[in-house]
Amino acid sequence: MRLFLYLILSLLCFNVNAQCDQSENDGLDSGCTTVGQWHFSVALGIGEKSNPIEDGQDIPLYIVPLISYYGEQWFFDNDTLGYSYFIDSDLTFSIISKFNENAANFYRWRPSSTFIVNNAYSNSDWIFDDVAPVTNINGSANVDDSRDEEVTISINDISTRKWALDAGIQLDYIINSTTHLQFELLHDISRVYDGLNANIKVEKIIIPPYLEKLTMVLTVGFEWQSAALNNYYYGISLTEAISEEQDSELLGGSLNQMAKTPLNSRGAYQAGSGINQFIGSIFRYQLSRHWQGLVALKVSKQSKQIVNSPLVNKSEIKTVFFGFAYDF
Repeated sequence: MRLFLYLILSLLCFNVNAQCDQSENDGLDSGCTTVGQWHFSVALGIGEKSNPIEDGQDIPLYIVPLISYYGEQWFFDNDTLGYSYFIDSDLTFSIISKFNENAANFYRWRPSSTFIVNNAYSNSDWIFDDVAPVTNINGSANVDDSRDEEVTISINDISTRKWALDAGIQLDYIINSTTHLQFELLHDISRVYDGLNANIKVEKIIIPPYLEKLTMVLTVGFEWQSAALNNYYYGISLTEAISEEQDSELLGGSLNQMAKTPLNSRGAYQAGSGINQFIGSIFRYQLSRHWQGLVALKVSKQSKQIVNSPLVNKSEIKTVFFGFAYDF
């Protein structure tokens, strides 16, 4: 936690000159957004997002479409739809809606899938399509949040975790020409997990003095997830925790024996609220008017409430992508 606070303070204090001046960049894309125009680009390369779920598949990244539009007030940025109210030149209040990305870890992925990832100046994160849900048993129960460290439960042994649609408020504050502070507070309007989440991040654009064609974007932030959200995606109900052998015993009438078995020995788990930490960087090198070299890296450290779940086998989610982007 102290490391992340130090990085945020460093980003706020560090400043370089990266004005939106087309004349200095020979008409090349400098990362500035043109009002009233759609922006389309696609990145081709190789990458992967690690999956922290037991027996879950890491998510491959090969094709990365980038779509955005910013009007006078309405905007669409890959996975985020919003309407902005400009309080002043540096502060913007927006009402936004987007899908909650926690569900992505619970779906099967194929190499032919299409993926959408945020660009260097996006308000969003990795979003996916062309998926087939994993389904199994259903059930729910309120159980202790303690568990045996040896217990693990596979993605194949749980009920479907559905996609949720979040909506809420977003505040954007432009600290200076290269530093952007953003805060979001969202609620599940689809009533899937019926909870809240919030995040705050600092984004820093760096253009080295002698490498004008290279743009680096560094991001550091925190994400708070309510107990309702964490428990829906990472909690284990009593029904899900019962093994096939125990299920047969229960059906056979061995109720006394089942009652004597501690809940945590079967992996039942109820998650509480927690704070995730994340840091990311995007490097773009302008090769020509339309082509760029692209490297994207991100590490997200999950809260203890998520890591302690029998479903989770990694404390960090890592995303890496290397490739080339073409701007239309």
